[in-house]
Amino acid sequence: MCDCPQTYFFDREGERGFGDFLVPGQRGIVDWADSMVQGIDILYRLGIRRIYLAGCEMRVRPSEKQMRTALGRGIEYREGELLLNFLKRCERGGVSAEELDEAGETEVYHFDERKPIRSAANTDFHYFRVAQYLRLSRRNLSLAGVELISTSRGSRLNDYFPYRPITEACREILMEVGDPAEERTAGRYRLTGPRVERELGAMRDFRPHRWEEKGKKKPPAKRSPAGKNVEVEG
Repeated sequence: MCDCPQTYFFDREGERGFGDFLVPGQRGIVDWADSMVQGIDILYRLGIRRIYLAGCEMRVRPSEKQMRTALGRGIEYREGELLLNFLKRCERGGVSAEELDEAGETEVYHFDERKPIRSAANTDFHYFRVAQYLRLSRRNLSLAGVELISTSRGSRLNDYFPYRPITEACREILMEVGDPAEERTAGRYRLTGPRVERELGAMRDFRPHRWEEKGKKKPPAKRSPAGKNVEVEG
């Protein structure tokens, strides 16, 4: 805490499953060994119900040079397969992990950092596992009112969640939230009246149709001395 005073620390909760991933009243942030899942939990607690996932391909591919090296031995990378499976097929075909690394280590992140292919394969499997965690949590997400929308073409999440191109996602956000650059803020602190838009129609909260109003229910019938029921007006 002394080294990172601006860091927010939270308690982790590792006992939660797919059925109670997002539910009110949880004490800690879910601990599924993945920061993106924890981010979803935090956003839910902040009241966010539509989450656009940008840059979440949830997969690691071999580099172009690694694929060419394998293809030279008759081993073709299959789009969408686990990197671990590709590596096993390469080793069975006589292409070692060291030889693939000599062709160029695997690009894993959006920034300038690479990994040996064995390590990259473990990262790819982690992404695969998290994608399955979220797939198995779809019912809970729906009950919690949370929408996960992928904006990454080719993401593993696209098999289980809606996909929007990033331009379409930005257009949706602008239509629903508005353009922050054009937001008018002058006088907001002094405004004491209602903030409802003028074009919005009247609203009124109703009880469900068969619900009785509290305190208006008829009392149970009282039995008379003669054994007959007598209706008593409230």
